[in-house]
Amino acid sequence: MRTFIREWIKSVRQYRTHDYQRDTVCKVWNRGMGRLDLFRFYPEKKIVLINSAICNRADERHLDDFLRTFGMQDYDRKRVNYGYPVYYNHSFGLHLAA
Repeated sequence: MRTFIREWIKSVRQYRTHDYQRDTVCKVWNRGMGRLDLFRFYPEKKIVLINSAICNRADERHLDDFLRTFGMQDYDRKRVNYGYPVYYNHSFGLHLAA
């Protein structure tokens, strides 16, 4: 599975693998300065988890192509609104100090 993902993301400029979770595809922007989890594959359960907060139609098409190419059309798609970490939504200031 990890080999398939690594090969697939080479064809999509804005995708990278997650450094620690090899079955996770990240979407990058701002010339690589921002990165969030987009898809996570669970091969043993035949599930792909989709971060609906950042997934758009182009990402859906890329996922369709990936699943079709590698014979995984039977994978269930589960959507979660994983969203953005606090540092993407707040300004840096004293209100964040503990």
